[in-house]
Amino acid sequence: MATLTKNYADEYTGSKFIAKTFLFMFIALLWTAVVSLGLGALFTYLLLGPDRAVSETATNVFLGLMIGSAVVVLVMTLWIQLSLLRGKHSLVVPFALYATAMGVLLSSFTLYLDFYTLALAVGLTSLIFGLMALIGFLGGDRIRVFGMIGIGLLFGAIILSLFASFIYFFNWGVGYYLNLGISAIMFLAILLITAFDVYRIKKIAESGYGTKNLALYCAFSLYVDFIYILIRILSLLARNRN
Repeated sequence: MATLTKNYADEYTGSKFIAKTFLFMFIALLWTAVVSLGLGALFTYLLLGPDRAVSETATNVFLGLMIGSAVVVLVMTLWIQLSLLRGKHSLVVPFALYATAMGVLLSSFTLYLDFYTLALAVGLTSLIFGLMALIGFLGGDRIRVFGMIGIGLLFGAIILSLFASFIYFFNWGVGYYLNLGISAIMFLAILLITAFDVYRIKKIAESGYGTKNLALYCAFSLYVDFIYILIRILSLLARNRN
């Protein structure tokens, strides 16, 4: 990461780097919320129409946007990783595209969840994220263990999810409860990774090698953590609501 300072003269140090990182994350989250709520409101009107009848054309367009946005999210994730390693291009454009595509994907929740449920999910996510960020910031070097455990749990849950998909064909009930357990493991993993990500940001700030691009990458990492927690909570609230 230190080599990035050779390519970007605009360096952030100490608390300025941390402040910039969280500012970039907040701007990305705000933009995602605007896209999500705006597109959700638009398609709520278009899908039902003035006569409250489902529009087949609007439905196809919406599904196309969902698929296209999922592809953009995957491509931008690779782009951001490669851009950081090469240290030659700014991460502003891929991060902005990622946040926009994620807003499109999250708009699917706004189609059937009321504003109170959405606000509750955001509030709970902010509380949980803030708690893990505080643990990561104040926890000291032992937080590195959190990162190792979190990554291990995440990969383990991914492998188990592939196994669970086959269980569905033989026993739907077992597969359903197995998936619930996997979701709980993945949720715990992302909480541990969130604390570890904040710890890494603190260490970068202390090292004095914080560039604008690195601040954007750290903001992207925290953004992904926040969004993942939000999606899990939204899914839980939606399940209880149904």
